[in-house]
Amino acid sequence: MYYKRRNQSVRGTYAEAWTGQAEVTKQTASMAELLLYGRGSHMDAVIGKYQGGLYLCIPDIDVGCPISIQ
Repeated sequence: MYYKRRNQSVRGTYAEAWTGQAEVTKQTASMAELLLYGRGSHMDAVIGKYQGGLYLCIPDIDVGCPISIQ
């Protein structure tokens, strides 16, 4: 996985880029648990299915939300 970000600053545009890695640590028919690595750190993430669709949770930062794929 490769990430590249461009931001507009007061003095102009700058780019920041780094590589990252996603490692699947557990997978069932309705969910996958991942370890995401990048910039010298890592965090856990869970992607899964529920009655209303799909969700993404990042427990390390207390975030969770429904997601859509189009």
